[in-house]
Amino acid sequence: MNLPPIPNVVLGAHIGGGGFANVYRGRHRTLDVDVAVKLVRVNVVSDVDRALREARLMARLDHPNLLRVFDAGVVEDALYLVLELMDATCTAFRPLAPERALDLALQLLAGLQALHDARVLHRDIKPANCLVRARDGRVKLADLGIAVEQSTRTSQEFDFAGTVPFMAPELFEDPPQFGRASDIYALGMTLQCLVLARDPFPRVPYWPMLEWIRHGVRASVAAARPDLPRELSTLIDRMCARSATDRPQAAAAAIAVLTPSAADPTMVTGPDEATRTVIGAWVVGTEIPGDANFNEYAVSHARTGAAARLAKLKEQCPLGHTSPLIVASAERAAQINHPRIAHVVDWGMHRGRAYVVTRAQGRTLRALVESGGPVDEVQALEWTRDLAQAVEHLHGIGLVYQVVNPLFAALAADARTAQLAWPMFCVPAGSARLSAESPLLISVPLYAAPESLVGGYSIEPGPDDTSERRGRRIGERVDVYGLGEILFYLIAGKPAFSAKPEVPALVFEKLRRPALLRDEVASVSAPTARLVADLTDPDPGKRPATATLVRERLDRILDGLRP
Repeated sequence: MNLPPIPNVVLGAHIGGGGFANVYRGRHRTLDVDVAVKLVRVNVVSDVDRALREARLMARLDHPNLLRVFDAGVVEDALYLVLELMDATCTAFRPLAPERALDLALQLLAGLQALHDARVLHRDIKPANCLVRARDGRVKLADLGIAVEQSTRTSQEFDFAGTVPFMAPELFEDPPQFGRASDIYALGMTLQCLVLARDPFPRVPYWPMLEWIRHGVRASVAAARPDLPRELSTLIDRMCARSATDRPQAAAAAIAVLTPSAADPTMVTGPDEATRTVIGAWVVGTEIPGDANFNEYAVSHARTGAAARLAKLKEQCPLGHTSPLIVASAERAAQINHPRIAHVVDWGMHRGRAYVVTRAQGRTLRALVESGGPVDEVQALEWTRDLAQAVEHLHGIGLVYQVVNPLFAALAADARTAQLAWPMFCVPAGSARLSAESPLLISVPLYAAPESLVGGYSIEPGPDDTSERRGRRIGERVDVYGLGEILFYLIAGKPAFSAKPEVPALVFEKLRRPALLRDEVASVSAPTARLVADLTDPDPGKRPATATLVRERLDRILDGLRP
């Protein structure tokens, strides 16, 4: 069979598939990682545009229990999806031991909550769509081929879809009543399959199966598996209730049933006789790739099950000595309330290291571009406008963010809007040195305004710092400059200025001229290219004076480009 060429991927062996698609192992040239490539014949896809839209949405989510989508597109007669490579499905793992059953249930519930936070309904949860990674036991929800955005469609518009034994009774109404409750039902049936020795549903044709779904007697996990934790077995039975109102109303509510109280000891029994960590009021789940300073984890609140992200300072890192400052910064940041700024919900010290908890976020803008390439101009403008609104709010209360760049900007949990990361490095406008009022002066050279680099801002003054260096002050237009760097990066797929081995060479390049977007992307509109040049002008006085002016220009450009 001749396989179509997939951009940036070398295809390998066939590893699975079904009636509509085939899956192949591949190697991504750019990312230098093994991937799975799913090829779907276009003539059996009813809505290619919708399928691509859902793939793009999933690529923006950042949760350790959702299968990552690296790329998608149409080539020759096939729709292709480039996916994270996993080792197996959950179909062969039955009946699960108590510890593994609890761990797997918590992971899948966390992934489902992340989907629902993004207003996405999976609609086809079953063991075959729950994938396992052998090296660490990570389980991920996969195969979103019939997933839909709940926010854009009513239940009357949802077509009949799913795998019948895992479909809730309300899906057989006219019209089918898809919702979060039907996903919870499907996950409950999936968990029953994994903890029971035999299928919890009869192996019968469609019409007898429909009768069983509507009126049949359900298996009782609590009765069949007395060795399971009572909370787990009764929860699974509740998730499979015929009436949607008798099920948990959210995956987070189900997580709360399974997690220990915040008053419990900091370490409790977990999967495979390992340990499950509780930090403060938060049950630590699986790790999310962090950065040089923080280990990051998906967490849930021990009493409510609310999903969040916890960042804990590493012992050996550039900021390793700043735990007290980070805690103080988190306390100040928690007072900032804006939808385009990550919400700090908790903070504290754990084993001598600072930790900060924020509401869940999607992937960073840098991660999106690194895995998926440049972003459509309109989408880039919309996300930059979101960030301009955040900067506008911060400047309105007298603060400078300092590090407006693709590293510190991410998609919100809805995977649609952009927001700044929690404002750890916010300082009052005009800050000059390390103090109680201005805890950290810092910059990321590759994306920083040139005036931030000329004076050599440092994390803390050292013995060799001159009075001139300590006396430099930071202004609001460094944030305006950062917005230009972000807009350039999203559209061009690369930084506006080359990554030089030495900061002085990078500073010289930035002082010489503004970023010229049309030199990289000839098709970009003139107003967008002009805005990028104005935002990244080396002379701060020639940049737009306020974030409000930037946001207004972004709005005008968008009005001209949207249909």
